[in-house]
Amino acid sequence: MRQFYRTFSNEKVSTLSTQLSWSHYSELLSIKTDDKLSYYLNLSITQNIGVRELRDKIKSKEYAKSKGVKDIVPIINIDSEITKKDINKATVEQIKLLEPFGEQNKQPLLIYKNLKIASIRALSEGKHLKLMLKDENEIINAIGFNLGELSEEYLIGDKVDVVGTLEINAYNGQEQIKINLKDIMKSI
Repeated sequence: MRQFYRTFSNEKVSTLSTQLSWSHYSELLSIKTDDKLSYYLNLSITQNIGVRELRDKIKSKEYAKSKGVKDIVPIINIDSEITKKDINKATVEQIKLLEPFGEQNKQPLLIYKNLKIASIRALSEGKHLKLMLKDENEIINAIGFNLGELSEEYLIGDKVDVVGTLEINAYNGQEQIKINLKDIMKSI
């Protein structure tokens, strides 16, 4: 109740109380800025929209779109660019010297550009992404945890840039260098 009182002054509420339901106001309580609040209040009244439609408009960031604001895109801070000559055990061992990794000492993110997708598939019921990437004759394996939905966006033969960390994958007594993907995009 206190949040309702703080958000909606008596003047606003008295003029709108007959036009909007309590459920409308409940949806609007999450909005923090006056401009945005006014936008959704006016939208609710002028277009006579229901609570579900109001909720959908808030979730789809209609206010930001109406102002020409683009969706927020996270920025990835890349530490270094690598090439096929860097895909080796010595590089991984050098990176391990920087351990322990954590919040104050993040594992270095590396970018590898202009790779050709040789194989792509989703794993674990579409949850993860497995790639075989090619740089000339060199094959580089990559895994992207929680990136499975990207398997639909890329095709075999696409040229991509990948960002991730280098790791050694030990299996059945054999070691293989792989990239643990954090992001991928088509090469420019």
